[in-house]
Amino acid sequence: MKRLELFLLILFCFSLNASRSQQAPDYNIKASLDPVENKIHVVQKIRYTHLKDFPTKEIYLNDWNHAYSSTKSPLAKRLVEEYNRSFYLSKKSKRGATVIESLRVNGKAHEWERPENQIDIIKVALEEEITKGSVVKLQIAYTLQLADAKFTGYGITDDETYYLENIFLSIAWQNSKEWAPMSHLDLEDIPNSEGDYNIAFSLPNKLKIVSNLTPYKKEAIKDELIYSYKNKDKKQLLFQIGAENDYSTFSFDRKEVFSNLKSNDLSEAGSRYSLKKINTFLNNTLGDSPHDRILLSQEKYEKRPFYGLTLVPSFLKPFPPQFEFEIKALNTYLYHYLNETLPLHPREDYWLIGGIHTYLMMRYVIEYYPDKKLLGLVLRQPIAKFLLKKYHFKDLSFEDTFIEYHGFVLRRNLQQALITPKEELIKFNEQIGTPSQMGLLLNYGVNFSDKDIAHFIAEIKSNQLNGPEVQEFFFDYFDLNQSTFFKTYATGRKPIDLRFSGSKEKEGQITFSVEEKNNFRPPFSIGLVKNDSLIKQYNFTGKQLNTSLNIAIEQADYMVINPRTKLPEFNPRNNWKKLGALGIKPLRLTFVKDLENPQFNQVFYNPRVDFNVYDGLSFGVRLNNKTIKSRPFTFNLEPFYSTLEKSLVGNFATSYSRLNSESDFYLTKIYLAGSSFHYDTKLRYSSLFTSINIFKRNRNLRDNKKQLINLFWQYIDRDENVNVVQNHNYSITGLNYIFSNKGALDYFTLNAGFEGSEKFGKINFTTEYRHLMRSGRQISLRLFAGKFLWHNTLDSSFFDFALDRPTDYLFQYNYIGRSETTGIYSQQFIPAEGGFKSQFDNPYSDDLLITLNSSIGLWKWVEAYGDLGYINQREQSSRILFDTGLRLNLVPDFLEIYFPLYNTKGLQLQGPDYQQKIRYVITFDPSTLTQLFSRKWF
Repeated sequence: MKRLELFLLILFCFSLNASRSQQAPDYNIKASLDPVENKIHVVQKIRYTHLKDFPTKEIYLNDWNHAYSSTKSPLAKRLVEEYNRSFYLSKKSKRGATVIESLRVNGKAHEWERPENQIDIIKVALEEEITKGSVVKLQIAYTLQLADAKFTGYGITDDETYYLENIFLSIAWQNSKEWAPMSHLDLEDIPNSEGDYNIAFSLPNKLKIVSNLTPYKKEAIKDELIYSYKNKDKKQLLFQIGAENDYSTFSFDRKEVFSNLKSNDLSEAGSRYSLKKINTFLNNTLGDSPHDRILLSQEKYEKRPFYGLTLVPSFLKPFPPQFEFEIKALNTYLYHYLNETLPLHPREDYWLIGGIHTYLMMRYVIEYYPDKKLLGLVLRQPIAKFLLKKYHFKDLSFEDTFIEYHGFVLRRNLQQALITPKEELIKFNEQIGTPSQMGLLLNYGVNFSDKDIAHFIAEIKSNQLNGPEVQEFFFDYFDLNQSTFFKTYATGRKPIDLRFSGSKEKEGQITFSVEEKNNFRPPFSIGLVKNDSLIKQYNFTGKQLNTSLNIAIEQADYMVINPRTKLPEFNPRNNWKKLGALGIKPLRLTFVKDLENPQFNQVFYNPRVDFNVYDGLSFGVRLNNKTIKSRPFTFNLEPFYSTLEKSLVGNFATSYSRLNSESDFYLTKIYLAGSSFHYDTKLRYSSLFTSINIFKRNRNLRDNKKQLINLFWQYIDRDENVNVVQNHNYSITGLNYIFSNKGALDYFTLNAGFEGSEKFGKINFTTEYRHLMRSGRQISLRLFAGKFLWHNTLDSSFFDFALDRPTDYLFQYNYIGRSETTGIYSQQFIPAEGGFKSQFDNPYSDDLLITLNSSIGLWKWVEAYGDLGYINQREQSSRILFDTGLRLNLVPDFLEIYFPLYNTKGLQLQGPDYQQKIRYVITFDPSTLTQLFSRKWF
């Protein structure tokens, strides 16, 4: 009887699996690689069973290889949005495409089309509507023209070398109501559900292939090898093809792991040990992987590296080889496992996929390397240990890096709602910010609810949860006060910010309350810290926020909110309270920037060198409180000693920033600054400046459109130059409106302003447009118009519009020699006002100035420019002027050189003084360069 029951149970399980196998899309693929033409010829059969409740008259197929066929595809647009112009500028021969040769439905030739805005999707309109359980058979012959791998990492990596992912046609994604095909956006996600694959891949016998699919046969026919693969319940297909195979093979627990991850100085035995350890960890948290073949490639790791390993330069070798290998392997393994086994939508549910990934990375390090610091082995060097003694980042653990990542985004007001779909996230949030935020929230939930993450994941799998269902399940499971916490936190942009509110110490006791700035009610703990060690901890529920609490001080130095399990908060500094009579945190002076240290009031200092013609080299120091993360209030003090004037010069600046996470007017900034330098030999100027700035942007943070309203007042006091008619003391009030949309292909700005004082009043308008053409040439146009409303100082041109070199009466331009009229310093070009590169006699206007500046690329960074201007002065006749020449645009807005060729005066190449006509742009402000590298992330 028992044998019969066992037989029936086995038969039942087999029938369930067979039933599921018949329902999943079944792919039968014969593919042949032509390495000469870089093409793959494919004959493919698809047996599709419609499993959804909605009836349909079409079938959608993923054809992500065709995303490389056009510079107008969703992929091309995505790359350009992130300032990757390589695909847009590429030759057609470097791009890929899919050529459909024939398509048959149930044995009959059939028409097909590509949706207008999704050229990497194929739509097959059926003759009759199909319902749940209907079966459709497709047979498709097509050729894949492979793209250069430099665009996304997939395609042709070298001569006869390829790295391919999800290259074949597959059934597109469906939700419960309709088809929802996803275009290729280089987001490292998988566009389809599970399928059963039977693939025969034919290659020239000189090439080798490694795949995450399970091979079952290899046969030689003439000069080719045919590799046959068969897998069930597979989403992702990976193939690495080339003459060499640099993968190492590791077999354990009925699994084969293929890895070419870079692991310096790590033996094969060490790699095997690490992989077994990782496998055990994942089995305990995620359950055993249903697939027996795992591919861990360096190429895949580099697409989404673990950024904790990249913060410290690799040449310092901060981590032991075994630790570095394990982090790389786990990071890559998790990508495969989570995408393959969880029923979550790869984009809509990315908040949870990315969060689980980050949480498990965090837990692995805590479990196996509990004392691991971010600087690792660097701190073992005596010199480094001494130099970094007072720096807070030396104490940063791997868990803390996720706090810092999320805090970095919050302080720039760039956070996005936790459940924002993956394709709508800015690059930093997609790869770092959102996974860090969710990983911290998961860790917090696990610790405070004492729930098991393995059971949480098992429930998601068994109940096939995704979308709103998995959102509700998460907050229910971890008891995070789901009714309010979910709606106001996960779906909004408001950050969490716990802080102490009111306290009174008496006889070894302290009475206090803890409040949350945005009315969230998470559970929390209070810890007592003495000599940097946690001596006691008390746990509280969310209902105890804003209530009076009382604990014994225990002779502690600090009282801390959530000392062990940290929430992703806006300002962790206010989680620390200094205990004692005054409750004032001590001051810490450190060299250059550091992370925020909640135990101290921090001031940073670093040496500075400045230069202008009149002060010469100036040596000084910068004192400021600017940490790596932005702070609401900042100050900056820079005193210098002028080596030429033998006196003190310098500047100061303070600012207060108020962020608004719920409004398009996301930032209000109040600014107060002053400076004192020399504007001519033995002549000093002093300036006091204050402004209020209101910044506006669209709710879609991927949109580059931004607006600014700026109201300012500035007072200038200058030593009087007896040889020049001038206005040496004056104050000016101004109002500016700025609109910008700075894209990689199209760059547009508009600036309209008013300036007024008792001496003059004027308005100005500037707009600039740049466009990068497919040839790689850039066209640039700039229009300036300025008009005086009144002018009471006709004896001086100091406040006039300038055709070629503004007088800079507001001292806002970074002139090296602002009063120079001859020599190399006078040739510095500031792209402002008239914007002419040639210098003319009487270049000022006290009435009206209109100019048009243009340039076009000729070859790489060589451009031709031309300027046309209309200048009118009140007591003189109007003039029309022009100039032309060549521009070396070495680093835009940072280093440029202009060579005049011809202008209103005639040919400029004639005469012995041509070198004096050359103009240049040079900027010493490092923030200009920083913006060039950071714009693709934000």
